[in-house]
Amino acid sequence: MAKKSTLPALRAALQITQQQLADLAECSIDTIRSLETGRRNLSQAMAIRIARETGVSVEWMLKGDPNSPIKNISGGAFNSSSKTDEGSADFEIDVAVDQLAFVARKVLEAGSASGTFGKRLAFDQLRKALYDVSDKYGIFPLPPFPKPL
Repeated sequence: MAKKSTLPALRAALQITQQQLADLAECSIDTIRSLETGRRNLSQAMAIRIARETGVSVEWMLKGDPNSPIKNISGGAFNSSSKTDEGSADFEIDVAVDQLAFVARKVLEAGSASGTFGKRLAFDQLRKALYDVSDKYGIFPLPPFPKPL
């Protein structure tokens, strides 16, 4: 069974309908209903799309605790002005950093709970996410991404 969804709390804070959230997330209303009822888990890709549209933290959405305070992509308290810099380089970098922080926490969790293969797989996921962000935003030059072992 899926964990408890943060989407109803997010919708309440944004004062939007399931259909409006589906439009933001670029998915069907049936998908939103499945996520909200716990039949499906929110994917990282969909959380990133929602973060870009709302300014809400990817990590908060994926953590699965709707009773915790809603965080913005910079880690502060979410409010209606959290997304004022949409489209700016700083906003996009904040979204990317939030995404990397989430992936890094998953790597740490996987590394402590699995053997060598699990650690290597988790590290490869983190490395790929870092390369994706670096390529997209030109944050710092990295050598070409090597193929996984």
